[in-house]
Amino acid sequence: MSWALFIDESGQDQRESPYEVLAGVALEDRQIWPLIRQLSDAQLEMFGMRLFESYGREAKAAKLLNRKVFRLAAQLPPIERPRRTRLAREILENGTAVSRERLTALAQVKIAYCSFALQLAHAHGAQAFATMVPQGAHRSTDANTLRKDYSFLFERFFYFLNSLASDPMGYLVFDELDRVKSHILLEQVSNYFVRTQNGRTRSRLIIPEPFLFTAT
Repeated sequence: MSWALFIDESGQDQRESPYEVLAGVALEDRQIWPLIRQLSDAQLEMFGMRLFESYGREAKAAKLLNRKVFRLAAQLPPIERPRRTRLAREILENGTAVSRERLTALAQVKIAYCSFALQLAHAHGAQAFATMVPQGAHRSTDANTLRKDYSFLFERFFYFLNSLASDPMGYLVFDELDRVKSHILLEQVSNYFVRTQNGRTRSRLIIPEPFLFTAT
């Protein structure tokens, strides 16, 4: 048995968010595929289609749960589920088919889907880890040094794995950045696990070579 920690960042552009958030969701390996399948089925049931078919790429949380979505969802009372699904599909298939009811239906579906996704992840035993860093926090200029928020995240993941009776291994999965940034990050992670005492200790349970995935 092993656990995957899927890691992503938010607020690194330092624009609207007052914090930079580094977060990860850990999932036992045998739970990953069932969760993926159920999320895919939920999209088909709730939106009338899978989100990749509509967006042509990964459906970002910034699209699913921004302020506008909550405002639009409150325009009308909750729409009955079958009708809500039909209206949401209509506007996803044809972005010019705009109406108040369709926009409201799509917003309500987005909120309902995200809520269901969190409940489903919990049911599959997912564990969440996160660090928050203020925009104005001091940052090291050493390109070879791993950021502290990453090392803290690895620390929490290590202690979680260490608390499990089965003594499982964990591995890291990053959302791929551009090639230069990905190369720098992988080098920093390698230096952390190989050259620091804490990193070497934590490599007992965390595989030091991360995996990269690209959401196309």
